[in-house]
Amino acid sequence: MSSLKRTFIRFIQILINLTVEALLKIKVQGKKNIPRVPSALIVANHCSYLDVPVIGHTFFHNLMNISWVISKENFNFWFLKWLFLIFKVIRINGTIDKVIKDLDDRRWVVIFPEGGERWCPPKKEKKHKAKKGAAVIALTTGVTMIPVKISGADKVLPPRSFRYQGRHTIKVSIGKPFSYPKVNKAKIDKETAQKITQEIFEKIQSV
Repeated sequence: MSSLKRTFIRFIQILINLTVEALLKIKVQGKKNIPRVPSALIVANHCSYLDVPVIGHTFFHNLMNISWVISKENFNFWFLKWLFLIFKVIRINGTIDKVIKDLDDRRWVVIFPEGGERWCPPKKEKKHKAKKGAAVIALTTGVTMIPVKISGADKVLPPRSFRYQGRHTIKVSIGKPFSYPKVNKAKIDKETAQKITQEIFEKIQSV
């Protein structure tokens, strides 16, 4: 990336961050827990469309080096396309190799382990299965993981809604980083992936 393009992107990110600060009341706790590492996997709960700008604001110092994991459905939304020119996104389509590559390239990656659990239409909620991608990434890379719990974003912007409900406080809690011993991907069975997925959920909720 040329220095001119990098400067332009950073300028746009600053403007977006200033807008987020003006519209949202965000209280961050646990910044001391953010590790100084070349690559990391930020794992967070997902209860509102605002979770993305909230995390971007919280980790603004490293925003140029962050990749965002999004579903292929969200990737196809036309009104989000311009954001993909400013922020690097990884479209998930059944493979985690692209996430691992970005971690190998010394980038930080944001992923919401629960996937679209709160975004499915009510009639499909019972059929939803928790995503195991974060667990597989954690085990195959041994990457440092940063648990983040977001509270209150759903009061400002409820799930599946763009109706702004007022400037309620959004609390962001950053937990202590953790990791798992690196193992061969072929040795990760379904039971192990489910167990680690549950542990990651619990790490997030306990922050």
